[in-house]
Amino acid sequence: MDRVGHFLEQVSTRAADRDEPLWSALVVSKGSGEPSSGFYVLARRLREEYADLGDKDVWEKERGRCYDAARSA
Repeated sequence: MDRVGHFLEQVSTRAADRDEPLWSALVVSKGSGEPSSGFYVLARRLREEYADLGDKDVWEKERGRCYDAARSA
């Protein structure tokens, strides 16, 4: 895992423990415009409700949590 990935894992784990959004859902590849595969693994590990969802659904739901939290701030 690279330095950025390690940092995002720490931040996301802390956020999940507080039932906050995984802000790492907003960190995307310049080439694909999507998160790395590590995001999906981490999101499924931190949120049981994502276990049976496809990658696009996981990303959409977590991105939505981020946007909702930002709007209500």
